[in-house]
Amino acid sequence: MRGAGMGGGLVASGAIVSALAITGAPWWAIAAVASVLTTAGAVVALTQIFIPQESPDRLAWWRDRRAHQERRRRTMPARSGRRAPDADNGSRRATRAGNL
Repeated sequence: MRGAGMGGGLVASGAIVSALAITGAPWWAIAAVASVLTTAGAVVALTQIFIPQESPDRLAWWRDRRAHQERRRRTMPARSGRRAPDADNGSRRATRAGNL
């Protein structure tokens, strides 16, 4: 049952925007809330469309995703955001400072 929850989301979004308009909120606040709610609704709708909702299909989708990630781990070198501490760390700083 795809998209069953979208009707409720649209009604709730409309109710929130209407409540803001009735209470006299500034137009930019109403526009910001409306755009955030619209974007969130679109993300949910696209997620429900592209990720299978039926149990066997979902299981196959996750298995394929995990297999793909495992293949990427084996073929790509490991990368991390941190550098390992080493002995010439001070000389790098001096070199960088000298290049500025």
